[in-house]
Amino acid sequence: MRLFLECICSILCLILVSYKFILKKDMWHILLTTLYTHFFITFFGRKLSPFFLIFINLAHLSYLHIRRMIVVDFKWSLEISTCFMMTFCKFSNLTFSYDDGGLKDDSKLKSYHKSKYYINFMNL
Repeated sequence: MRLFLECICSILCLILVSYKFILKKDMWHILLTTLYTHFFITFFGRKLSPFFLIFINLAHLSYLHIRRMIVVDFKWSLEISTCFMMTFCKFSNLTFSYDDGGLKDDSKLKSYHKSKYYINFMNL
């Protein structure tokens, strides 16, 4: 229950800060990406989720860039594709790290990674 409340508070803070100061109407892109990343990690597991998510996130990022080229005139503004590129890197790193952390065979890991090896990461 505590974890659920922390997630709800984090999402509300994201929405408030994003809407008030930065992204205004486009903040739902990052919220949607967070939700479907969690969905894919939960339901598709370690092996399939990184590859599905990288293509879905690339398609989403491409859509945002093409929309910016068509809709926005030649002016500078902080808009969602800039923030989404950082989100894309973070979620791709999360899913591939989660996949690497599920290796059952320790012989594939280097000595440094063996010292950082976690069992049952994220309780998924």
